[in-house]
Amino acid sequence: MYVTRYDAAMPTPTDTQPATSPANDHNVQDYGAIGNGKTINTTAIQRAIDAAASSRSNGGRVVIPAGVFVTGTLQLRNQIELHLHAGAILRASADRSDYDTSHNLPGDAGCEPEYASAAHMIHARDVNNIAITGLGTIDGNGRSFMHDLPNQPGQPTQPTRPPQPHSRVKNWRPGQLLTFVNCNGVTLEHIRIVDAPYWTIWPYGCDNVRIDGITIRNPRDTPNADGINPDCCRNVRITGCDFDTGDDCIAIRSDTTRLGDPKRTCENIIVSHCIMRSPCCGIRIGFAGDGPIRHCVISHCVMHDTRTGIHLIAPRMPSYDIHRGPAIENIAISHMTMDTQKPLFIWIGDDVDAPAGISNIRLTDIDATARRGSFIGGSATNPVRGIEIRNLRLRVIGHNDQPITTTVDNPYPMWGEFHRQQGLPFGIYLRHVVDVRLSDITLDASAARGQWSSAIRAQQIERCDLQHLDVTQWPSTTPTMNSTPDADADADADADADADALIHLTDARHTRVDHCRMSDRVTRFLRVDGCDCQAVSANWNRLPRDHRVDIAFDIDASVPTDQWSNQWPMQGNSAPPAPPTTSRKS
Repeated sequence: MYVTRYDAAMPTPTDTQPATSPANDHNVQDYGAIGNGKTINTTAIQRAIDAAASSRSNGGRVVIPAGVFVTGTLQLRNQIELHLHAGAILRASADRSDYDTSHNLPGDAGCEPEYASAAHMIHARDVNNIAITGLGTIDGNGRSFMHDLPNQPGQPTQPTRPPQPHSRVKNWRPGQLLTFVNCNGVTLEHIRIVDAPYWTIWPYGCDNVRIDGITIRNPRDTPNADGINPDCCRNVRITGCDFDTGDDCIAIRSDTTRLGDPKRTCENIIVSHCIMRSPCCGIRIGFAGDGPIRHCVISHCVMHDTRTGIHLIAPRMPSYDIHRGPAIENIAISHMTMDTQKPLFIWIGDDVDAPAGISNIRLTDIDATARRGSFIGGSATNPVRGIEIRNLRLRVIGHNDQPITTTVDNPYPMWGEFHRQQGLPFGIYLRHVVDVRLSDITLDASAARGQWSSAIRAQQIERCDLQHLDVTQWPSTTPTMNSTPDADADADADADADADALIHLTDARHTRVDHCRMSDRVTRFLRVDGCDCQAVSANWNRLPRDHRVDIAFDIDASVPTDQWSNQWPMQGNSAPPAPPTTSRKS
């Protein structure tokens, strides 16, 4: 059921690199370019590109030497490498008249809701074996198109994303900075890209894309300033890149409508050894588009100062040309280190019908620090299918200093608790999930404060295995600080009557809680309720010897008596196992 290997045929470096011998070099200064930071060099640089493309060798290297070269839209040709020497800055013009959209796809009409045009600084369409390399810098000049913070009244509206303030677009801005459409063989190496006014890199409908060792630095307050957005692409490798963006660092998309190819897939994507910082998502998969997204491997990345670590989303949103929603499947994520508001958000819209949805997702060997809870949820008619989370080390340090409700919106908002400072009060929340396995999870909440509920909260789940959960000091289930083991039992029970269980299951079917261990005294270990429960069991769980309220298993009267079983709960290091401690409430 789960992704176990990655066997997509990936191109070797020689597949995507054009000829780069010095004999094929074309220095833009030889074609009239002036690197004084003022002269518009669009014509001169384009002349160098066209000359290299039409040369006897049918391609070559266009060299940007040290200096600041201002330009409008540049069109790359077949077999062209744009090479920026150390000290070279290729800066986007702030003048709208310097941008050319005559080569765009009909569907590349910009994004009106986000005040982004279809203009690009560097554009390539229907070409092969192109590259942008070197130790120089591409400057998108995005601040020229933004009002400075704080936002002023009367400016065009631009959605903001609390708590991160965003600048507002003036009256116009370019679209994606570097755009590659229907290209085969795209290489980006080592360059530095700064201040993009919108998305930074957009490969669209491309095959064999390699992006290695680049640095992206966009202002955190620039709206929609994504890093790399592979869209309807196949065979993509993104390695060793360093992101600090105003929006998602990497967004894997499948907008087949604008591409005009409804059968196009986005598949065989590798992301590895990257550093990510963002006010939004480190990795987002699914928004926007209707095409399938599959066979993606993400590993050995570090995220810090980021709102959401991994975000998988399958919506239906016609205003963004999402008419059915994508089918996201076979995604393997491993060896990640994350310091985020919430590590994981997996969501299917209530109006999304199969085959669109999310299935076969595996997350393993993840070390995460979180301030809010993670969400995994589909709908009653289209659940998330096939989730494995294994070897997760989750440290919760959030401080919920406002009163919260444990009732989770249904349907859940598309962007989660975007406008709620407090977020979800659970470690991991699941709803409408089928075939889920959580194993070898260590959850340390010793630094968490304020209002929290269960560590694991699940509703309407089916075929769920929860194994080897080890929890330290979860706030809502640990006895109050002034309680002692010798205190009056009735008084203690009343004091913590509202405390939720460490694990709370509602309407769970064919679900097992096995081999879990508590390292601290808790009020309740497992709570089960809901008249739709079927075949729920708990086996070989180790509970603390000095359990303060003697309710290891809190089974609601709504649960049919023949649908619940427990075997051999263990307390401390005692042997043989202690007898079951179960409470039923009417």
